[in-house]
Amino acid sequence: MIYRMARFGLQMKKMAPSRHELLETLMHADQQAVLLVFGFVQLLPEIEVILDHAREANYQVILITDRLVYPRSQDADIVLYAGRGEVWEFHSMVGPTYIIENLILGN
Repeated sequence: MIYRMARFGLQMKKMAPSRHELLETLMHADQQAVLLVFGFVQLLPEIEVILDHAREANYQVILITDRLVYPRSQDADIVLYAGRGEVWEFHSMVGPTYIIENLILGN
């Protein structure tokens, strides 16, 4: 996605997955930033930190989730559902990939 969006002149950065590296990256998020977050199965502490910080720093959050009811989804600006199969089945990434591809094409 980073590679494809650069073709449209949009700068994207991959954030560190957790701990202090995540906080270092969040320090630079401002009102013009949009964070794309994947929230599958359960609400991770890192996602809670991002949502809390988004309220303070006033940036937007797009949440892609595989749950119809996801904790704190009301705190995201945009929530996109991507089915990945039943909990006990193989979790396919076809749905989330399809959403990402459409976000790129829609740009």
